[in-house]
Amino acid sequence: MGIQEEIFKNFFKKLREDKEFPNSIIDELTKLWETGEIISHETIFEIITRGCADAGKD
Repeated sequence: MGIQEEIFKNFFKKLREDKEFPNSIIDELTKLWETGEIISHETIFEIITRGCADAGKD
């Protein structure tokens, strides 16, 4: 397993431990990472920002 893969796996694991962060956003991030569509930190930031905004609505 490469370093980047290990970092992402731990990152997604920690996000899932946060009960206030929507699983749908984590699922979207995971899918994008697995298909190679996450190509920048900006993409990750946009998705997480959207997830935080959604969590604040509940």
